[in-house]
Amino acid sequence: GPLRDALEARADALGLRDTVRFCGAVEFDRVLDFYEQADVLVLASESEGWPKSLAEGMAFGLVCIGSDRGLMPEMLAEGRGIVVPPGDSDALASALGRVIASPSAYSGMSRRAARWAQRFSLEGLRDALRDLLTEHWRVNVSDKPRDEVEREGAKRWRLNV
Repeated sequence: GPLRDALEARADALGLRDTVRFCGAVEFDRVLDFYEQADVLVLASESEGWPKSLAEGMAFGLVCIGSDRGLMPEMLAEGRGIVVPPGDSDALASALGRVIASPSAYSGMSRRAARWAQRFSLEGLRDALRDLLTEHWRVNVSDKPRDEVEREGAKRWRLNV
């Protein structure tokens, strides 16, 4: 983004040029490669709604650190991640330092995050939609042909309007 030049200069000044990579925007397939290679995902935002990248990182079993904004505190609750105040670089550095100092202490967090994020896989979404349709249309959609389910659902919907 617009801070890239300043961040690259900062990395150079700190002697981190060989350690820090600035990749910019990447294709989705490359994003998956980054998730597979990473141990930690940090989403330090001032504002956030539904942070898809956080859910993706959790699904890959990364230790996730996010700002106390939007749905991040709920997503990272119950030991699934670490929440820090937005803009608090000391809190973020402290959280990263703890993970780096004792990565094995965070393996349970990674497993809890991955289990939670599975709800948002394609299979999890399919199951959630099936349950929702079954509950509201009172039709068991798993064992009926698609056209029959659509007819029954539409008929029930018209009756309930």
